[in-house]
Amino acid sequence: MAGRGISIREAPTGDASAWLNNGNELAKMNQFPKALDAYRKATEADPRSAEAWRGRGVTLCELGRFKDAVECYDRAIEIEPMRPDIWHFKARTLGDLRQFGKAVPCYEKAVQLGMKTPELWNNYATALQGTRRHDEALRCIDKALAMDSEYVPAICNKGTIFHEMGQLSRALGFYNCALGIDRNCVEAWYNKGMLLKQMGRPDEAAECLKKAKELGGVYLPPIQK
Repeated sequence: MAGRGISIREAPTGDASAWLNNGNELAKMNQFPKALDAYRKATEADPRSAEAWRGRGVTLCELGRFKDAVECYDRAIEIEPMRPDIWHFKARTLGDLRQFGKAVPCYEKAVQLGMKTPELWNNYATALQGTRRHDEALRCIDKALAMDSEYVPAICNKGTIFHEMGQLSRALGFYNCALGIDRNCVEAWYNKGMLLKQMGRPDEAAECLKKAKELGGVYLPPIQK
């Protein structure tokens, strides 16, 4: 295997550090099945390695195995309960499972432990949005934007929250703002298209949805004019 550090073939069976390094290198190369195997061997060699459990969880997420990932994050938290990054990973994965009610206290814990980044505040807002706590979600978005006024995911997310609240003109303004910063934001094009469709502007909506699909929004439903 090419790359830095010890190759998988060279890693001794019981050398947790070597397997952890292999997992990290493979994950950087997006070789997630192989990375997962390396992290698994790291946790077998040292079941008390929170970092190996964290890596195993992240890799499982990349493979779409969110429930298994949560279990790995729980193991990591048992070992190092004061690591805010692991609480954040767990919260985000619970969001992927649409278990927003469980995600919210994990975000709260990450904040209590000192993690305050635009990404965290934006993800926290998404969980609050999922529990219909829109006002609190908007406050989290504002905290993200106070740290980075051009953080496109938060700007787009703010549009989504206003969209759900029925404030369509305000939502459109935030989608336009997001696209003014990043013309390649698939989410903003898609959300703007759906909003324009709702506002009775089908031709503009179709153009936005077409743009989203061209940019690689493979999860998007077929465009209907």
